[in-house]
Amino acid sequence: MHEPTLVHQIRFSQMVLLKNLEDVTPEQSLIEPEGGANTLNWVVGHICVARNAMVKILRGAGHLPDGALTMYERTGNYSRETALGLGLLLTHHAAMQQQLIDGLCEVGEARFAEPAPFSPIDDPNETVGSLLTKTVAHEMYHAGQAGVLRRLLGLKGKIGQA
Repeated sequence: MHEPTLVHQIRFSQMVLLKNLEDVTPEQSLIEPEGGANTLNWVVGHICVARNAMVKILRGAGHLPDGALTMYERTGNYSRETALGLGLLLTHHAAMQQQLIDGLCEVGEARFAEPAPFSPIDDPNETVGSLLTKTVAHEMYHAGQAGVLRRLLGLKGKIGQA
């Protein structure tokens, strides 16, 4: 996987997420769908957690300090009452966009081949490149999930046939 492909995917993922969030109010982003699915607010915050980790890998330091988004981690203690505002989360998401693109454009093949600092699936052979690839796929999954969540809120779909 080369950085131009990952850059294209990061741009596409951002476009999908932003389209899926059009016309969603901050209040709607906090509504938990029936069956216990995550809120849109949590999905956006969770994407920011992953983006912050990617920025840290690529640039040496994250956009946000460690722990700033703990409630949005997979095992975090998320609550609607303490959730960050949707606008603030989107501001962080957008700020990390250029940091990710710059980082991906600066990283070389040798860095892609280095062992990753962690593996979400406990793969002892995880490399920086494979981790970045998984993280982008993870983001794209959640960007698409936002489209399903908007529909559960009663809003019309924004991508493809509605």
